[in-house]
Amino acid sequence: MTKNATFPLTEPHKSYLATVRPWYYNPDAQLWSAMPDFWLSLLGPIIAHWLFCAIFEVLDRADWEWLKKYKIHESSEVTSRNRVTRSQVLAAVIFQQVIQITLGYFWMDTGAKAGGPISTHVPLMEAIAPTVLRSLEALVGRPFAAYLWLHKAQDLVYYVYWWAIPLAQLLAGL
Repeated sequence: MTKNATFPLTEPHKSYLATVRPWYYNPDAQLWSAMPDFWLSLLGPIIAHWLFCAIFEVLDRADWEWLKKYKIHESSEVTSRNRVTRSQVLAAVIFQQVIQITLGYFWMDTGAKAGGPISTHVPLMEAIAPTVLRSLEALVGRPFAAYLWLHKAQDLVYYVYWWAIPLAQLLAGL
């Protein structure tokens, strides 16, 4: 451990971590009261898909002069290359989305607890604090790591827990 760095986290650090939360964190049991999160996570991507498809279709069919310069293909080229009808595409998309919902229904954990008070995350943040400190020592050296830990320990742990780890999970596809 770094010399002169208080470890584990002190009470002011814990107090800070128990009160500050990122903008994306929702302590409620459900994100939207009208629909359980399970169904929202299954249907959300499909609703977004059809919403964006509708917007694109409106823009594609609109005969606005200012949009013509943004078209990728000319209409004659598009019609000569497309061998699939819109109804065939529609059927294929609906079939894929039925598979998506079915697999999601059986794959997702319905018993997962969402949200909860922010204070339940403090022990988890305390658990990663030694790793944050060791990583900091490896990155910037012991003297500077000690200085940073003494002055910004709670911020370092906060950003690793709420931002770095979720970002790494997102990029790794976990």
